[in-house]
Amino acid sequence: MHDSLAAATVVRFVNRAASQRTQRAADNCTNGAVAAPSSKLAPRKSASDSANDRTAIALVAARITLVIMAIIAAVGALVIAVVAAIRTTIITAVAAIRTTLVSIVTALIAVIVIFITVAAIGIVIGRSWRGKTDRGNSQRGGQRQGEGADGGHRKSPMLGGIADDPLWRSALDHMLNMLVFSRSSLPAPLAARAKRWQGQSMLRRALIASLCFVTLAPLPGSQLPTPPAITTKLITARPVAGVSPGMQIGALQLVEAWELSSANPKFGGISGIALVGPRRFLMISDTGDRFRFSLGKDGTLLRLNWDSLRPISAAKARKSFLDAEAVTHDPATGRSWVALEGIAQIWRFGPAGVRQARHTNPVMFDWPANGGGESLARLPDRRFLALSESVTDNGRREGVMFSGDPVQRVSPHFRFFYDDAGLSSPTDVAALPDGRVLILHRRIKLSPLFTSHVAIADPRRLTRGAVMTSKKIATINMSALSENYEGIAVERATDGLYLWMVSDNNLNNWQATRLLKFKIDPAALK
Repeated sequence: MHDSLAAATVVRFVNRAASQRTQRAADNCTNGAVAAPSSKLAPRKSASDSANDRTAIALVAARITLVIMAIIAAVGALVIAVVAAIRTTIITAVAAIRTTLVSIVTALIAVIVIFITVAAIGIVIGRSWRGKTDRGNSQRGGQRQGEGADGGHRKSPMLGGIADDPLWRSALDHMLNMLVFSRSSLPAPLAARAKRWQGQSMLRRALIASLCFVTLAPLPGSQLPTPPAITTKLITARPVAGVSPGMQIGALQLVEAWELSSANPKFGGISGIALVGPRRFLMISDTGDRFRFSLGKDGTLLRLNWDSLRPISAAKARKSFLDAEAVTHDPATGRSWVALEGIAQIWRFGPAGVRQARHTNPVMFDWPANGGGESLARLPDRRFLALSESVTDNGRREGVMFSGDPVQRVSPHFRFFYDDAGLSSPTDVAALPDGRVLILHRRIKLSPLFTSHVAIADPRRLTRGAVMTSKKIATINMSALSENYEGIAVERATDGLYLWMVSDNNLNNWQATRLLKFKIDPAALK
């Protein structure tokens, strides 16, 4: 029995193994037959799947295209904006340059025509007035000492010889004044006194005048704007930059240098100064304003009073009726006198600043409205001296000496002449304690624009028709101090004499109002 079970088990094992071998062989045959062509016989995708794939690809391409187009549009817009801005800037610049060039050319042509016209008129008037002056000199007792048979007048040619006539020099001086200070009146008969200008061509002089016009003519932004309603009248002082006290300028030693300024655009144009007390000033402007203040040694302005000279009437409230150019003061009575250039008058004010009297002198009335009473001083002997800024036909400045108060109609007076010896226009005069005077002169040229000369003169023995001369003691032309100085006042102190000097900025924002103090070298007064 056991043998039968064993045999049956072996038979089943053999049959199973054979069956497994047969199955593996069939599998191998099947795999071998199918594997070779598997890549060719793989099932294909359906039509719907292919359409979906193409749609997805198209969407991606569309999105990429939209992004690229957006980038191109942004870049294009930026480029267009930049090009438009550059084009607008170029067009604006070209238009501005063209307008400027047209203005410059027009200005050059106008100034050359005006220059030639003024010079020609001055020469013709000078010749026509010489005979009148000669007759006047004869009535005053004949020819003055030092003049020739023709009264000291050079025989100038008519228009054919204009290019060689030294009268052009005076014409240029007055042209510069008109250009810088908006002058509107012609000068008195022009003088012949600048020898170095002889022989220069008319073209060169016209070119110089044209350059001066381009440099000095009012340009946009050079004039202060029309002021709004004024709510404050504060004035401040600060030291002038780049200036060191102790600087020696001829016979003058710099002690203080201040620059006065105010937010009020009406401040400026100061043409006259007077000392009414220790470090207390009275200043007047060519717009009719009056400033009274004390200046501390630290630059603080105390007891400031800013008011107006008040016109004679509302109809005469214009600048031409209030063009105050000089002021002088009597410390004993507190009264002050102001010379008004445009109307050839002298006004007297009381201690409180109220006008008391006014008078038009017949000699001053003949002075040009633009070159009249520029200087006025009260001498220690109570006489008054006034100087004209313009030249006469003999190359000198006219002056008037009053024996007393100039506003009194009965006050005797006489005319004299001042020979500035080439120092140019006198802008103010101040009396020294001994009766002599210091005279401030201003010269305008290309570089530096303003040069100031201080000279000493002796009017104590002046007589009718006499000529007063002076001696220069200082010249201010360094860039740190150069300005349009128009007012001076002498201060008497225990340690000597001091000279105060103030500048006129002509209400231009490119100029400054400066107040300088100098100590006068006693040796220069001997």
